[in-house]
Amino acid sequence: DINPCAEGHCLVIPKKHVVRFYEMEDEELSRLFHAVKIVANKVKRAINPDFVCIFIRGGRIAHLHVAVFPSMKNDSLSGFPQSSFEKVAVDLDEVAERLRNS
Repeated sequence: DINPCAEGHCLVIPKKHVVRFYEMEDEELSRLFHAVKIVANKVKRAINPDFVCIFIRGGRIAHLHVAVFPSMKNDSLSGFPQSSFEKVAVDLDEVAERLRNS
């Protein structure tokens, strides 16, 4: 990544133009995540982090890419920044039902 958030931060970018991962064919998605796994293993061996995290991106930059980056326990990358999300009241059972029926 040209603007890494950590040492070893990498991007895996499919050659075929697609904005969102769910727009990809299953075989293309399988190949993409095989590459993500290879890169994640290389990050694990080279940097020796506690975790290797991935984020699937595509929106602000209109081409799908998977960010692969090392993370240490208690660093700012070790999970979702919960405080940055606005809490919303939802009926979890109702949402689960809608998802099952979609």
